[in-house]
Amino acid sequence: MSNEIQGAIDNPTGIERRRPFWSSSLAALKYAGAIPRDRLRKADKISQVLVFCCGLFSLAFIVCTAFIWNSLPMLGLDLVIVAVTLFFIMQRLGILITLSPRQAALVWDMFVAIFVLGVLVCANALALIYYMTHIAAR
Repeated sequence: MSNEIQGAIDNPTGIERRRPFWSSSLAALKYAGAIPRDRLRKADKISQVLVFCCGLFSLAFIVCTAFIWNSLPMLGLDLVIVAVTLFFIMQRLGILITLSPRQAALVWDMFVAIFVLGVLVCANALALIYYMTHIAAR
């Protein structure tokens, strides 16, 4: 039996089950980027646009915060970003109940890991800001 036929028998879907870390991550990103978004619900399209706008607002928030830290518009902008982000997450959490228990656990673990990564990035950013303002300024 040829290697191609044996490979098709061993793996009928053609998807490699075990790949090196980097190649599997890149393949997942390519796959997610190639998924057509034209059949999304209207609420999903709206939430995607809102999250994109909040990404832009977040950049503005980071840049402007140095100049106008204690202003009411900045607090309002922060609250809008938090509300839209929570709306985006809540719109998508319901998908977990449609997955198998193993898939749902993996998706939930990824969600928790990304949250922890966000907290870590914020903590490191604060440490860097503290270092730049208190230690490097001497």
